[in-house]
Amino acid sequence: MILGYRAGRIGLAYGKQAKFEQHMREAIGRLANDLGEVVEVNIVDRWQQLILMTATGKDHSYLRATAGSLFPIPQTASGLLLMEDVSK
Repeated sequence: MILGYRAGRIGLAYGKQAKFEQHMREAIGRLANDLGEVVEVNIVDRWQQLILMTATGKDHSYLRATAGSLFPIPQTASGLLLMEDVSK
């Protein structure tokens, strides 16, 4: 069993009791509206970028990914940020 899957199951159980997901969706929604761009909450799962949540602002300039999508970690500033706490 993969840690990402277990973490997801724990998150689903936690989400039923806590309001973290609701608060996070509201926060990224406000940020997307303020910036007019796409805002995503991503984690690293099996050395890939897993998109947990996404919100689209009114002026977004590219297509957004769907929550639950897995992509190779990009060689960009966002990819470096995702890998910041991974042991070398």
